[in-house]
Amino acid sequence: MKLINILLFVLCSIVCGQYQTEIHVALDGTADFSSIQAAIDGTKAFPDKSVTIYLENGTYQEKVKVHSWNNNLTIIGRSAGEVVIRWDDYFDKIDRGRNSTFHTATMLVQSDNFRMKNVVVENNAGRVGQAVALAVESDRCVFENCRFIGNQDTLYVDGANTRQHYINCYIEGTTDYIFGQATALFENCVIHSKQNSYITAASTPQGRPYGLVFLNCKLTADDGVDKVYLGRPWRQYAKTAFVKCELGGHIRPEGWHNWNDKGKEQTVAYVEGGNCGAGAKTGKRVGWFRLLSEQEVGKYSAGEVLKPFMLPEMMFERPKQIMPDIPRDTSYTLESALKKYRKYYPFIQPALYDPASIMCKDVGYSNLGGRVLVLDLFFVNDKVKAPKPVVFLIHGGGWSSGDRSLMYPMADYLAQHGYAAVAVEYRLSPEAKYPAAVEDIKNAITWVVDHSAEYKIDPDRMAILGCSAGAQLAGLVGLTYGTDNGSGNEKKRIVAIINIDGVMDFTGEEVLKNEDDPSRKETPASKWLGGRHHEIFEIWKEASPLYYVDEKSPPILFINSSQPRFHAGRDEVVEKLNQHSIYSEIHTLDDAPHSFWLFHPWYMKTVMFTTSFLDEIFE
Repeated sequence: MKLINILLFVLCSIVCGQYQTEIHVALDGTADFSSIQAAIDGTKAFPDKSVTIYLENGTYQEKVKVHSWNNNLTIIGRSAGEVVIRWDDYFDKIDRGRNSTFHTATMLVQSDNFRMKNVVVENNAGRVGQAVALAVESDRCVFENCRFIGNQDTLYVDGANTRQHYINCYIEGTTDYIFGQATALFENCVIHSKQNSYITAASTPQGRPYGLVFLNCKLTADDGVDKVYLGRPWRQYAKTAFVKCELGGHIRPEGWHNWNDKGKEQTVAYVEGGNCGAGAKTGKRVGWFRLLSEQEVGKYSAGEVLKPFMLPEMMFERPKQIMPDIPRDTSYTLESALKKYRKYYPFIQPALYDPASIMCKDVGYSNLGGRVLVLDLFFVNDKVKAPKPVVFLIHGGGWSSGDRSLMYPMADYLAQHGYAAVAVEYRLSPEAKYPAAVEDIKNAITWVVDHSAEYKIDPDRMAILGCSAGAQLAGLVGLTYGTDNGSGNEKKRIVAIINIDGVMDFTGEEVLKNEDDPSRKETPASKWLGGRHHEIFEIWKEASPLYYVDEKSPPILFINSSQPRFHAGRDEVVEKLNQHSIYSEIHTLDDAPHSFWLFHPWYMKTVMFTTSFLDEIFE
């Protein structure tokens, strides 16, 4: 009877050009198939209509794989808890090298638009190490009223670009039993720990707004289990959230673990909010978790967490055979500045950022014979459809050192306050002299203008912000872009400049005392500009923003340290702006070191001055 059914199924598909959209599976041979895998293999590849496989009750001892071509597939068990898929592969049994874990799954789903209901998936290998019950590598998948049974690594939610929804499910395990890089929402689920260990191990890709999200879930444990962490980061940018959940007393007071890597504390995003239960007390949580506000808790929903997100842009190809050996000066970093200033300001702390704000990282904007210059775009995917104003961020480092990551905390803050922010890489003096950096930044702006519709950026509302040497560059670019750069975008101009402790004039007495000091063989400015002031005076003047201020100049905000040498040219620029009735602001932070914008307590003042100024300009 079974053979006849299969032959009729195949014959009908061939002769009639049609395919079954409803298939039945029963262990006793009374249905279309007696094996789940046989039923899946018998479905049409890439069907126009969805296909549903119905499973009769019973325990199916088989290893199941839903291939990528089996998309639009639904599997439904007759009775919740009575349809079981069971297998017993584990790491040492598979024995396929260091990645054996990924071959152990009882059920592997690789098809998009997959749904499953009323099915138990179990790995019954026991407590023998990594042994996956269900692995899901696909997008737009929904699991409802399912149970996932295992020990270590029970549920693998995989796929850097996937969204998965688990509704009214039960998941149990011992260690890292919900892990992976997908954006996965667990709604109204029971999460059951069978030993003292870790529930989650997220490996969220950088730039994703969400990772593993538990909403209205209940966390329970076996008797005697009383020291369970909510999660630890499998990878650097792990994101996990527990929102409006009931946390049992088995949750450890500290809540989270750094997987013995303190560096990850700066990049992970572990959040809680609106929770209840004995394990929900946050008074003793680790210092690097974040408690959500009531307003933030209210934003968590399936529609928000599982909404489409922008994928990273493909980078320019970087052929190794033609990549130049780029000379580097690594003297100016966040670490070196922190070490320097902590001698005098022991209370300072570095400003941090949420990696999720980086929506597109390492985007190539210019290819110079194999030398690819990149930028990072920060913005928040929100419901506002209008294009966002954009701020270009230019790092400092004496034109010879530093990198764009120094601007990430500021870019993150701007993104959270409704702006798009672009952190720009440019060539430094060990690689290329003036005016290379100026040309690079202008090219980056032009690239963003050309791609503004794609990223929902308003090219008529562009500002530029720089710190130290980056402030000089921001001033020069902001006052000249769209006039003489020959980019074809002459009508697009910078409409606001933020100068954070950078010189605006290379020809004034105050700056020459340091940048043309005869006792020094070479200064940062002379190295970048290509010679001493008296040798190439016209170049020093040409690189001075002061000389480009006119009636078309944009408003400028100055935020300064208490060191006068970094105010050079500021007052003269303001005087010129006043002559043309152009708005400007000056804020001087008392007893602040030069790199104050990198550290608390000055960072918050800096970004608040900045957003207040920009809000007024872009009003």
